[in-house]
Amino acid sequence: MNRRQAFTILEILIAVTILAFASMAIGWKTYRMIERYRFQSDVKRVQSAFQYAKMLAMNTRADWVWSLMKYENGWQALLICREDPDRLTQFSTPMRFQPYTFSFDGESLVSFAFVFYSTGHVEPQGILELQTTSTEKMQVKLSVPTMELLSK
Repeated sequence: MNRRQAFTILEILIAVTILAFASMAIGWKTYRMIERYRFQSDVKRVQSAFQYAKMLAMNTRADWVWSLMKYENGWQALLICREDPDRLTQFSTPMRFQPYTFSFDGESLVSFAFVFYSTGHVEPQGILELQTTSTEKMQVKLSVPTMELLSK
């Protein structure tokens, strides 16, 4: 008589444990990758908002203020015309960012404003730094007003 043996409970438990560890490792790697891409995306959004504000100021011949404010779940950026605050733009609704650490020239920020003049000049000039607050520290430095990456 040909008798078929079933798996024991211990063998099944070991297999489930191995699968759980493998999925946990894959999940952690995926989470870190998503965090990294989210950070890179937000850096690109900051760069494009700066370029947009600079071009908007020169094209409309008006001064614009890009303000960055910290709120409970992250950061909010808003672009406002100095001469006509009722003027609407693509960034009339606030841009939201993750709860990063923003600093300008080494000083940590709670709120900050950049002024884009119609001549193309931007004030203040210096280095804007974004850093994640998660376990994997990611940091980038941007030169104001060119917004070129100084370091990653």
